[in-house]
Amino acid sequence: MGTYRFSSYKQLKKYVDAKLVSVLDEIADEVLYELKASVEDHLYSWEPKKYERTGWLLESITRSKVALSFGEYKVSIYYDTNVLQPVLREDAWNAHADFWGEWVGEDLVWWLEKGTPDNPYYQHPEYAFIRDCTEWISGEYHEKFKKKLEARGLLTV
Repeated sequence: MGTYRFSSYKQLKKYVDAKLVSVLDEIADEVLYELKASVEDHLYSWEPKKYERTGWLLESITRSKVALSFGEYKVSIYYDTNVLQPVLREDAWNAHADFWGEWVGEDLVWWLEKGTPDNPYYQHPEYAFIRDCTEWISGEYHEKFKKKLEARGLLTV
């Protein structure tokens, strides 16, 4: 780690901001990976019998860029439900649509998260991908953030 000299607060802020964005980008990528791995392990490790899988649920998991907003850095990891377009089928269950062909992309994510124990057509357990991933990163975030900053030469207390 070298020694840096800054001739202005603006230069220092630019330097530190770049390091912070780099760390947050890396952590966001780790969270994205964990969420996708959890969905893949629970939903893509078996072959469904009542419907044909599109693979779009896994593809819909994405993240925003790190952005500075009102003095805080923010990044979102989310399901882009626009990816889950309805696929109507005559010989199997519709994908991302109900029996009447209406789009259920946003509902689908909720059903998977919370489960559908009372659904008369298709019951599945609560998978809680979002909750589990949130708990995972909440428990590890501060330590990860600190280690990654220090690896980039920014000492923390």
